[in-house]
Amino acid sequence: MEAPASEEALLELARSLPTTGEVRCSPNTLPPGDVAAAIGRRPQPSDIAGDYCYLALGRAWQDAAPTLLRLAEAVYGGSAEAAEDASSLREQLPGGSTLAVACQTPPAPTGPHVTIRSGLRPIELLPSEEWQFCVKRAVAFTNPKLGKPSQWDAQWFCARWVALEVVWLGDCAAKQRGGWPHIAIASFGFRLPAAGGASAGVVKKRKHKGQKRHKQRKKKERERVCADGTAERKGKSRR
Repeated sequence: MEAPASEEALLELARSLPTTGEVRCSPNTLPPGDVAAAIGRRPQPSDIAGDYCYLALGRAWQDAAPTLLRLAEAVYGGSAEAAEDASSLREQLPGGSTLAVACQTPPAPTGPHVTIRSGLRPIELLPSEEWQFCVKRAVAFTNPKLGKPSQWDAQWFCARWVALEVVWLGDCAAKQRGGWPHIAIASFGFRLPAAGGASAGVVKKRKHKGQKRHKQRKKKERERVCADGTAERKGKSRR
């Protein structure tokens, strides 16, 4: 039987999943040897290049991803904020009036993960088993890079994210410097056609009449979700 579509059900599922994982580095720019040296161990055949590290969540999170996506779409997809974000993005895309909103699992090849020190080279990291977290709450928010394609999928344009805010526990809480630890579980947006349509370089650059209002609402939304003193969401994690 499927879990009922509610925020409580979403959080109950998320909190039932493992709260640790394996420290890895992003598939980006640093050679594997440099990454291994940065985190204080010898290179291994399984190392990949990267310029930031993340806690890769295991099989249980991967298996739960479709259910988390379904619950997130049901709970947050019908909100007025989601509709406004979609409208603002649609106006920026060629043929936007013909596009239907879709909801998908975030396209990053890392899979379910929590970024560690986003955008900074890893200097000192604890062993994987010492990175522990707990799920605090679910948050839906406007994509800070509205109008830009995903770096992992040039045809996907995200309007709104749904993420699980997490809190680092124990010694790893002191290791995290900056950023906003979270697990992205859903991405609302539009997929442009690969052939004969627009791709990453042809998004409209003109200002649309709703842009100013949208930016003002986005600022108020950030202030609201950060009211409890958490770090402001600046969209630093890699997508």
